[in-house]
Amino acid sequence: MAIPGFGEIAEQLRRSTVLIHSGGRGSGSGVICSSNGVLVTNAHVVRSTRPAVQLWDGREFEASVQSRDPWRDLAELRIDAVNLPAASVADSSQVRPGELAIAIGNPMGFVGALATGVIHGVGPLRGLGSQNWVQAEVLLAPGNSGGPLADARGKIVGINTMVAGRLALAIPSNGARFSFGNSERRPPRRHSSSGVHPEPRFSCQNFRPCRSRSRTEKPGGPGISSARRYSAGQ
Repeated sequence: MAIPGFGEIAEQLRRSTVLIHSGGRGSGSGVICSSNGVLVTNAHVVRSTRPAVQLWDGREFEASVQSRDPWRDLAELRIDAVNLPAASVADSSQVRPGELAIAIGNPMGFVGALATGVIHGVGPLRGLGSQNWVQAEVLLAPGNSGGPLADARGKIVGINTMVAGRLALAIPSNGARFSFGNSERRPPRRHSSSGVHPEPRFSCQNFRPCRSRSRTEKPGGPGISSARRYSAGQ
């Protein structure tokens, strides 16, 4: 079934998606979450302190890493640019199985590649801890990590992170929350001597990472044993 205005929706998503080179081979993706240069991606995509970012129009920038949390697999970057096409976000708690899913990324070096499929579900997966995932039957490949998973309106419902069998897994937008139009100033990071690290407050318009995944848990469900991140250089 044709979706009215789908071409325009896809083009806007492409413009809100960036290509990230961060040392070594390969590349990853990211999402523009504010018009003045704040980006979000997966932490495993960011392998250097000054990753290179390419916009949809071919402009290239050296980014600074504002925050990086490998436990939650989220990172915030900033580039010296203004008037960028920031992405819009949806309420991932309203996502329902069977709805259209759109993924934009840069797999295998193909900039702005689009893949479509359907939402499989939203929730935790056995073997991957208690963290919720937006699960979609969308074909992802190396280079899609950090890119947007969107609904039929082009609004972000998740950040593509890994695959498990046939499913693309994305960090839900409600776990990595964007709140547009607020201050981008953030308080200093606090550090705990107890080994418990407080949740970082990203400056990406109140971007809040979701709960961490346990590194000691072993995959245990069907298809989950093959869960893997499609990261830069993989």
